[in-house]
Amino acid sequence: MVPASSARAEGDDRWSAEVVTLRESLKNIGQIRMAGTTEPGQKGGAEVLILAIGTAGLIPQMVEGLRVWLARDRSRSAKVTWTEGGEERTVELSADPASDETLRTGLLAAIEAKQTE
Repeated sequence: MVPASSARAEGDDRWSAEVVTLRESLKNIGQIRMAGTTEPGQKGGAEVLILAIGTAGLIPQMVEGLRVWLARDRSRSAKVTWTEGGEERTVELSADPASDETLRTGLLAAIEAKQTE
C-alpha cells in the first residue's frame, strides 16, 4: 500500500505523522512493515506500508481502516496492490470526491472480483 497526499510532500513531518496514524489503525489486522520505493529519475521514494493479512476475513477490517484514514483528509489517496494466485492486482483510491460508501464498495468489489475468478 502506498499512501499519498496532494497537500503534503514526502519527507514533511506532518505527512510522516499521518502515515503513522494509518499504520497504527492497521496494526491489529496483520503484520506491518515499512519500505521505500524509488521511481526512476527521482532522488527519494514513497513510503510503502506492507501489510501481511493472514485470512481473507480480515480484509473488511483493512478496508474500513483505510476508509477512515482517507476520510480524515480529502487530499489523501492510496495505491493498494496485492498478489493472489501469482497475479498482481492494483487499485488506486482517492478520498476526493468519492463518498465513504463508494470508497468501501469499490475496494471490496475489486478484491471480491479476483476471488470469484
